[in-house]
Amino acid sequence: MGQHQSIDASPENIPELVTQLCVGNSSGKRNGAAALATLSESSQNQSTILNYGGISPLVVLLRKGKKQEKTEAARALAKLSSNPEIKVEIAAIGGISPLVALTKAGNSAQKENAISALLNLATIRDNHAAIVDAGAIPILVAIVRGGRGPRTLAAAIFVELASNSENVNVLLKLRVITPLVGAIGDSKDIRTTYAVTALQALTESDKCNVRIVKAGGIPKLVQIVREGSDKQKTFAGSILRSLSEVPDNVAAITKAGAIPVFVKLLHDVDLNLKTIAMGVLEKLSKTEKNPEIIVAAGGLQPLVELLTTNDAELRHLCVLTIHNIVAFSSSNSTLEAFIAAGVIAPLLFLLSDRTNVLTLGSIGSILRSLLPLSDQSTIRDANGVPRLIDLLRDGNLEQKEQAELTLTVLAKDFENRAEMTAAGCIPLLAASVRDDSRKTMRNH
Repeated sequence: MGQHQSIDASPENIPELVTQLCVGNSSGKRNGAAALATLSESSQNQSTILNYGGISPLVVLLRKGKKQEKTEAARALAKLSSNPEIKVEIAAIGGISPLVALTKAGNSAQKENAISALLNLATIRDNHAAIVDAGAIPILVAIVRGGRGPRTLAAAIFVELASNSENVNVLLKLRVITPLVGAIGDSKDIRTTYAVTALQALTESDKCNVRIVKAGGIPKLVQIVREGSDKQKTFAGSILRSLSEVPDNVAAITKAGAIPVFVKLLHDVDLNLKTIAMGVLEKLSKTEKNPEIIVAAGGLQPLVELLTTNDAELRHLCVLTIHNIVAFSSSNSTLEAFIAAGVIAPLLFLLSDRTNVLTLGSIGSILRSLLPLSDQSTIRDANGVPRLIDLLRDGNLEQKEQAELTLTVLAKDFENRAEMTAAGCIPLLAASVRDDSRKTMRNH
């Protein structure tokens, strides 16, 4: 074979093409790499190239080749690196470092192919340390921030790196958060999806959350929850849920118009989105005036409906949110609206459910606020007094306590007291009070 001979890009010529990479002149190496890049569209050809030792000479071209040789080698490796075995091979022979170098100093085509290869390699966690150690993060940050280069691919690499908890500190140290927040824009842009996905993976770090807020992330995230795809809503909503854990962020989230957005999600068919929305609303509802905004946004009816959901977490958050709204309500009109929406019956049912250990106190508190405002037909239709008497007689300790406190409130009304007397409730209440007194004396 002469060094200047051109070899067709056909599968049967792969062994000769690999040889040309090793011993050919500059033109032969360039043409050989270009031919292998063309053949690398096929997974079968990828395996053949690997088996004939084609990966190593391509990496050598990345390191030492001339401009066009590097361009074609990077193009070939961008395609070949989609193969799981080749991902391992590239890393094992030191291919990550020259890919990072090309990402920094290459032309636009070289950068795009090098970053594409790095993205494929980053899907293997064992490669993360080598990518970080090769200095990739500052280069990728500069690209995502708005420099020249494939910003979308760079953001996608951060999704992979952020999914590994071992990378969190170095990502924060190298100031990844601000450019990722900056990458959140049009919901139709895939870069936005990558940005919110990476940020969500980093939100277990309090430092990350602080930086998201400082970078102006809250309004952008609310906008994505408002108009993004379900995937974008899930990640952006999850970030806002983490941010809402910090009381200082509640005002900013509210100001960004989050409450109507999350109330709307309560109607979504996706259970995960409903749970995220309820998680945010539960935190926001702890602040004065926010309960009124939730009600004004139409949140009351879906809250009542979701009390009967089969999902324990969603039901738990729903109870806590209603409790907050009732507790912070500035007028009886909201409480009366809850009653009219039919909240009494599901609350009584949940109080009877022994699995609701964490919310029994909240349920009892809500009932004691609402029942005095309820007319007799509402209490009767919900089978209120008999249910509470059954709990006082046969419930667990927490249920008995909540039933006792609630019946004591109901007993202030003459008609309720008459029904309780007829049902034999008064002796039970008296016995419960005596038991409480004995416990108090023993504790002292």
